[in-house]
Amino acid sequence: MQHTPNKLLKDTPFYTFLLLVFIKPFISSMAFPLVNAIFWSLLYLDLCAMLVFDKKFTFLGKAVLNSPMLFFLALLLINQFFSINIYNSLTELVYFISYILTFSIATQFSKEEKTKLILAIIISGCFISIYGLYQYFFGIRDTLKIISANPNFPNISNYARDFLLFKRVFATFFSPDKLAAFLLYIIFLSLGISFLPNLKTGIKIFITINFFISTLALVLSKSAGGIAAFIICFFVLLALMLYNRNREDKTFVLALSVILIIVSVCAILIIKIRLDETIKSYNIKNSIAQRLDYWKAAIDIIKDFPLKGIGLGNFKVLYTKYKSALSDETYYAHNSYLQIFCETGFLGFIILLVLFFSFIKLSFTKIKHNNVKNLDVGIFCAVMTFIVRNFFDYDLYLPELTFLWCICAGLMIPFPTIKKNTKLNNLLCIPLFMLLLVFQLSDGISLKLLKNSQNLLFNKEYEDSAKTLEKAVLFMPINDQIYNRLAKSYELLVNKDRMYFEKALNRYEKAISLNYLSAYNHADLGLFFSRNNMTDEAISELKNALELYPTKIEFCIYLQEAISRRADSQRK
Repeated sequence: MQHTPNKLLKDTPFYTFLLLVFIKPFISSMAFPLVNAIFWSLLYLDLCAMLVFDKKFTFLGKAVLNSPMLFFLALLLINQFFSINIYNSLTELVYFISYILTFSIATQFSKEEKTKLILAIIISGCFISIYGLYQYFFGIRDTLKIISANPNFPNISNYARDFLLFKRVFATFFSPDKLAAFLLYIIFLSLGISFLPNLKTGIKIFITINFFISTLALVLSKSAGGIAAFIICFFVLLALMLYNRNREDKTFVLALSVILIIVSVCAILIIKIRLDETIKSYNIKNSIAQRLDYWKAAIDIIKDFPLKGIGLGNFKVLYTKYKSALSDETYYAHNSYLQIFCETGFLGFIILLVLFFSFIKLSFTKIKHNNVKNLDVGIFCAVMTFIVRNFFDYDLYLPELTFLWCICAGLMIPFPTIKKNTKLNNLLCIPLFMLLLVFQLSDGISLKLLKNSQNLLFNKEYEDSAKTLEKAVLFMPINDQIYNRLAKSYELLVNKDRMYFEKALNRYEKAISLNYLSAYNHADLGLFFSRNNMTDEAISELKNALELYPTKIEFCIYLQEAISRRADSQRK
């Protein structure tokens, strides 16, 4: 059957969307910033094509217009005016706008398109799970052999060594806990789609095999939080299936109960194996103790900024001022609800809770009235794992996980009857998509250049590092980290040519002007002054650094050295 040009124009964006959904779990936003930026740019172009060439789609669907999402987005826009670091807030805002637009489009797919979307996610999860199993049986062992021979192995961070020594698989994600969060989607989506009528036998066999592979990979991630969310949502799944009272499903419910018992036993064994890391009180670095410290710091920030917050994405900026001496440094509060409260204030926290509650209420209504109830039960439980996990983790702040959550949440919304949209209505969204595209690409290129400069600095190619960072500044002039790194590059050239002193000083001051509350920006400038015998200025900046990070021992040492140096010069 030949496709007309109009048919191809309508279908190509959808299948491109399927491909993008398939590849997203393979792209770590932290490890590959430029590839991540290219992904989002392609997504924006694809969504534009959908809106322009297919009249079925509207810029903001009814599911968005009739939910608290627009209120949440409006609050995030207003919150930019109270941000303590505009770069962090803009970066997160761009992601949240992207999530809402993705959710809006996902709600407008037909039932057949939604089925294909679920299959694309499941197939992607199958590859990730297989890679995780490979890691467990071969990859981690080979990696340990290589790096254990390295004399610096003891100096590797506890976070990284934990993965290797305890054989915790993480596949393409940067931690086992994030892999577990992703696998929870796959497991429950596999269960949900298995209830579809007229599903081909080959697909059913694949889905069954994938369910067990994904569940095994989840267990091998040894993520206590992931397995806890699995057990909680599995109970929800069983309860909802029993509530449906479908006689044909009794055998399947029994099988799921057996699986739940097996996974629960595995969870108990994992907790026993990781006892020293998770429970024993004498281990001050265990994950439970660390999370309690993060939460305490978050609560202290909330007390000081209860209404307006500190700006989206800025928990990591102020955390050092509130952290205890024994807690690790972190970018996240490991509780997305507390972090949203810190960053957007009381109103943002309430709107987020209302948003999740309204979704749960709408999902229950759909499950009650839909003919294929257990399909929706599986999708609902996949979405619930995200809501549950954010009580003790930060999945909301990871594009790989929140992007898929918005798609899965969109699958739960009933397919709306949409009137034909005028082209003008959808064409108005193109400038917004282009702005998002430009920001993502600019940020991705700047972060890639920043990463390249690290290698140049390591190889003592200071001039090339400075040139690379000057390019990065052109792409993202509001990122204080780039200016800080650029200042360090120029500082290393001061002995070669004194003209670089002013350049280094200028870049340090620019970094501070962009992020005045960064303890490291002040400390680095203070050390720069100290190395250039400007002790008064060094002491002033190091005091600022200590005020923002009072538990940093190194800052105390640097300050004492600067004071001693000034005293020696005064005696002379």
